[in-house]
Amino acid sequence: MSAVYDDLNPAQIAERLALDPPTPETEAAATRTVARHAHGKEDLTLLLDALGLPATTTPSPTCSP
Repeated sequence: MSAVYDDLNPAQIAERLALDPPTPETEAAATRTVARHAHGKEDLTLLLDALGLPATTTPSPTCSP
């Protein structure tokens, strides 16, 4: 960790992070990662909701890892 952050606690460090809205590519990558780790449709829906990503009912093409 940088010397600039040595006197800050984790909450203060988090407050200094830039909060840019995710790009469509970032959302797509996050959705694919969540889908690979889900154990079922309900689990997938909960994970996507926790990340604030949309859960669609239309199937997307499968992606190779």
